[in-house]
Amino acid sequence: YFLWSIVGALFMLVDLLLIPMLAFEIPDTTELLALSLASTVYWSVDLLISFVVGYDSAGLLEMRVTKLMRHYAKTWLLPD
Repeated sequence: YFLWSIVGALFMLVDLLLIPMLAFEIPDTTELLALSLASTVYWSVDLLISFVVGYDSAGLLEMRVTKLMRHYAKTWLLPD
């Protein structure tokens, strides 16, 4: 989990730098395309993983997939 968070922080930094650059005509390089693809894949996988992360419900760990998805959709889906 710690490594996933560190990678997420790095991709957030990459996105903070690359997204504003889209306003300018910068030539597409293999490196920029690879970084952009890696970032997109990371955030897509992160979103899917977030759907199945357990949460505390009245002192119990809730792990039923339908409840997890409903809980995530009501809480963090829009900010994510």
